[in-house]
Amino acid sequence: VYDFPLDGFQKEATAALVRGDSVVVSAPTGSGKTLVGETAIMTALARGQKAIYTTPLKALSNQKLREFQALFGVRRVGLKTGDVDINTADADVVVMTTEILRNMLYPQATGDEGTDPTSAGATIGEFGGVSDGRLDDVGVVVLDEVHYLSDASRGTVWEETIIYCPPRVQLLCLSATVGNPDDLAGWIEEVHCAGASSQRCQTIVSDYRPVPLNWHFSMRPGRMWPGLGPLLNRNGTKLNYELFPFTKEGAREWAAANGGAGLVPHVETTVGQLVAASMLPAVWFIFSRKGCDQAAFYLADCGAKLVTPKEEAQIAAALEEFEKSNPDAMRPEAVIPLLMGIASHHAGLLPGWKGLVENLFQRGLLKVVFATETLAAGVNMPARCSVLSALSKRGDEGPRMLTSNEFMQMCGRAGRRGYDTVGHVVCCQSPFEGCEEAFGLVTAPPENLKSQFSISYGMVLNLLRAGRPLSSVRSIVERSFGNYLGGRARREQVRELRRIREQSDALREQIATGDCGVEPEEWARFIKLDERLKEERRLLKIISRQTDDAMAEMARANVRDALEVLDTVPVARSKVDLTPVAVVEAYDSTGVASAMYPLGEFVGLAADGTWYRFDASRIKAVSENPVLHADQDGGEWTAPPTPTPGSLRWVRASGGLWRAQGNEEAVEAAQQVSIALSSEAINSADDSEADALAFLDEQRARIAATKAELHEMKMFSDMRRAVKKTNRKREKLKKLEERAKKVERRRRRRDARRLARWDVKHGGSDRAEETLRLTPLGECCAKLRGENELWLGVALSSECLEGLDPTQIAGVAGALCCDSNRPTSCDYDPSPALGNALADLEPEMAEVMALQFEAAMSSPVNMSRAVAALVESWASGATWDQVRGDTNLEEGDIARVFRRTSELLAQMPRARELPLATRKAAEQAAQLVLRPPI
Repeated sequence: VYDFPLDGFQKEATAALVRGDSVVVSAPTGSGKTLVGETAIMTALARGQKAIYTTPLKALSNQKLREFQALFGVRRVGLKTGDVDINTADADVVVMTTEILRNMLYPQATGDEGTDPTSAGATIGEFGGVSDGRLDDVGVVVLDEVHYLSDASRGTVWEETIIYCPPRVQLLCLSATVGNPDDLAGWIEEVHCAGASSQRCQTIVSDYRPVPLNWHFSMRPGRMWPGLGPLLNRNGTKLNYELFPFTKEGAREWAAANGGAGLVPHVETTVGQLVAASMLPAVWFIFSRKGCDQAAFYLADCGAKLVTPKEEAQIAAALEEFEKSNPDAMRPEAVIPLLMGIASHHAGLLPGWKGLVENLFQRGLLKVVFATETLAAGVNMPARCSVLSALSKRGDEGPRMLTSNEFMQMCGRAGRRGYDTVGHVVCCQSPFEGCEEAFGLVTAPPENLKSQFSISYGMVLNLLRAGRPLSSVRSIVERSFGNYLGGRARREQVRELRRIREQSDALREQIATGDCGVEPEEWARFIKLDERLKEERRLLKIISRQTDDAMAEMARANVRDALEVLDTVPVARSKVDLTPVAVVEAYDSTGVASAMYPLGEFVGLAADGTWYRFDASRIKAVSENPVLHADQDGGEWTAPPTPTPGSLRWVRASGGLWRAQGNEEAVEAAQQVSIALSSEAINSADDSEADALAFLDEQRARIAATKAELHEMKMFSDMRRAVKKTNRKREKLKKLEERAKKVERRRRRRDARRLARWDVKHGGSDRAEETLRLTPLGECCAKLRGENELWLGVALSSECLEGLDPTQIAGVAGALCCDSNRPTSCDYDPSPALGNALADLEPEMAEVMALQFEAAMSSPVNMSRAVAALVESWASGATWDQVRGDTNLEEGDIARVFRRTSELLAQMPRARELPLATRKAAEQAAQLVLRPPI
């Protein structure tokens, strides 16, 4: 089948599939995981079975359709997305989004392990699956991009799909590199393979990239950096040493030498360096739609023509062909950049235009595409180089750093197998991140998959709708990946706690029985002396602090006030800056100076003739002229030696200070300063100071004696190490016990709350085995898909919709499909009939919100009059240019709202609990909304 040898992980995964096992493959982006999906499909077809291939994106599903049609034949491959159904009745291989497969599996989900839900023979066409098909002839399901399981908004879909999938169907889960693939495989084996005795789930992990990556860093060129250079050292283990001046440690030195000039590179500069290094084509990631468009237009304005005349002609031909079939999807302002080999790609663009950009890039005609991170989600646009303009993005709670998985997903776009021998990744200096952050992401380990499982109305209603008792529904919900990880983590914590306790108990026993090699009496004496030493040291700290305070008070009494000295010594006034003194004096009326300097401020004459201003805490001692000093050994007090003219001779004085005799000017000034106190007063103060110092010396002597006694003991070092080791173990044990208590308390509270809610809702535990029947509203909600199925069912079942025509029904559906995270405005209001219907829905909307608040649920309850007016106008025949100019939404957002509206309208006819007139109007409205360029 293939004209090249398979890599090791591809062979290993294929062998496991042939054996009949489920498989989890974790490998870098661009390493060839799709080939394993192809061999899985071939294995199923060889057995006479069918295969389902799921992707997270419609664009990726469309791409896989084309690839598989080329490989398996057009008639054997079908496609099912929310708005497209191609050849699903006869196809052996059906490509679909993961949500579609989840919806297919709802009526077949079972809470009983080992029971094949397909035995009931339930068709899945009603839920948007393979038309008139049954899952009992499907042999393998491929879940591409299964790391989406960690996605906060959509991860539940992947968990549900794995839980509901029949045990006899093999699962192939293809994931980018993650930190815990074994956890995923273990969970799949527990919840999926348990019903198939011969099936296991194998983990295949590979870090091999057929096209290795080189890492680069880009910033504004300067004398210390050429602009573009290696991020790592030659061994690829550390940051390039030439980038040291731009790290936090070296930044101060660099800023001093360069004046703190900006380091963010210009787009045209970096592109020029990429051209010079033969690193194009490139995907340049910018985490802003507007930023992508601006970069493309700016680069074109700079005259950066990146294509040959022949390539430009091919682009022009593709544009001409595109305009014929998609006139409304043309972007006139983007044509010139496109002809120069430059484009932008983001969710704000129409799907048709994005498809054109993808096609031109895959053909090698576009050289630089500025894209948001959505391009890294799986659309096949491999490049020679990936460029990241920043390493942080704005999240729901403000700016945040990229995760290692997000970073590697974007970097994985670089390196085209069969075209490049090496791929390149360029991290650009941004205003907020630099080379250190880039190095951290490059070397960071992959993140673990985390469960994002959450219970929705649709999930519970569809499980109850299948006729299961409440206990069975509860068991299904409790089989999530999060519960598996939580249970495993708790068990590991208990085991770790047990190990630490055993180690600590053994260590205590060894120490208590004298296992350190000393007699028990000697060990007891050591412990007693050690405790005494700790207490003596604690007392020394207290005494030292008290002595310092007392000496500062004495010093305060022994010197003249600063302002008094300035008044009496003329030379001082010429030497001292009076401003700070005046400022302190002004502040003193508010108590600020007293709070800052409770002992007052002073002016002192330094040995070099400079006057300094200081507070009393800096004064260590006071004595009469001439300044006395003591030698190292604390001998007799003597006068200092005469200094050499023009120099200062420093000597060590008491109290750990250095003093020097001043120059002639300083000596002359010093002679004008009188001593504040008499020699007797100073001697008295010196006596008090001496007493305090003597007390400190006594305490130090006691400590020295205790230390000497300890050191004289035999095996002192061994006993000291044993004590430290025991203390560390005790601290660790204490923390683990506290953690175990918290985990146990959380578990008990969670179980208590869960049981309480269950009993309140169902009148006691006896009803757990009762099978509930859904009301007509419940049946209606179970057949609808959206963010909040309960609100959709309540709104669409409302009597206020009676009498609305198809365009107005389309407006209602659009109002319910709005995106609460993207505020919408429209230049006009909905029609009177539609406006009245929306107003009548507001009390019911408030009731649903109140019920959710009471139940501590947070499913969004959305309704937008602006979106309703926009959709109604479009369904009434408004042109694309008209609606595009009537709202603040970008083209891609408008198209997305219209597609969601069309999907909801297509679901409504299947909900037979809705009024017949509403269902017929919805069927007509779906056709009115789903028209080009949507």
